[in-house]
Amino acid sequence: MKKLFISTLMLLMFMLQAKAKPGIDFVKGMSWAQIKEKAKQEHKFIFLDIYTTWCVPCKLMANNIFPQAKVGDFFNQHFISVKVQFDETKHDNSEVKRWYADLKTIKEIYKIDLFPTYLFFNPEGELVHVIMGASPTAADFVTKAKKALTPSTQYITIKKAYINSNRDTGFLSKLVPMAQEVDDEQFLYEIAPPYLKMQHNMLTSQNLKLIATTTMSESDPGFKVLMDHGDKIDAAMGEKVSHELVTSIIFDTDVLPLLRENGKKQTFPGGLVMYSGKVIKMPDWMVIKEKLAAAYPNRAEEIILYAKSIYKQWK
Repeated sequence: MKKLFISTLMLLMFMLQAKAKPGIDFVKGMSWAQIKEKAKQEHKFIFLDIYTTWCVPCKLMANNIFPQAKVGDFFNQHFISVKVQFDETKHDNSEVKRWYADLKTIKEIYKIDLFPTYLFFNPEGELVHVIMGASPTAADFVTKAKKALTPSTQYITIKKAYINSNRDTGFLSKLVPMAQEVDDEQFLYEIAPPYLKMQHNMLTSQNLKLIATTTMSESDPGFKVLMDHGDKIDAAMGEKVSHELVTSIIFDTDVLPLLRENGKKQTFPGGLVMYSGKVIKMPDWMVIKEKLAAAYPNRAEEIILYAKSIYKQWK
């Protein structure tokens, strides 16, 4: 009888410890359809942790942020949380394999190309918010996640309103910093030019960072700032950033068309750059130099050297 009592007591202690375990409680054994149904019935939001096996920031978040009590307290109260492995490996367990079919649908709909990405859905199963990339602290991550619970701070909700023709300048002023915070790079390229054109002060810290990350051509409103206020760009973004950006933009705009037929530049997540178009066998470097000297007399020689180094790599 004494042994039975002790065994029962130990079992209860184990169950209480398991229940009291801090950190996010990720559900297992459920399909995407079942999770959405559960969220609807419990009137809870859904938190989807999209990670890969090779992603170092994903592992740092899983090991250092998710297990913290303050993170678990918040997420377990408001969300049904699910971990979704985005890549497939030969070591995948049954839980990961169970998600293969659902993952295919998620990939097709949400076009995820940055890891970690955190998706937030309302109780009706609609995507309302996103966080791209890792957070340095638990407090930072919780602060960002709280925005998923309120329509006025849900990034995807605000973004959809803009796409559906809400182009009010005040609305755009709210949307740009939100896009910067979640690092929605491709969308920032679209909304940065109209936003910057309505700015009275281009030299604020936020605007300088926006200019440095979205200026792609000489016609963009931020290009003149890069040329005239490079010191301020560098103070906000790092040494020589403005110089490298100006060189790259001038090359892409003025030189690339003379080195490749229908030459185009494509930038991928992570900074990977690829050029398309047939390489011209014998480019006229004198013509290129004269063109640069007329438009940028102080940079012509330097950009010619840069262009020749790029061309040599292509050849």
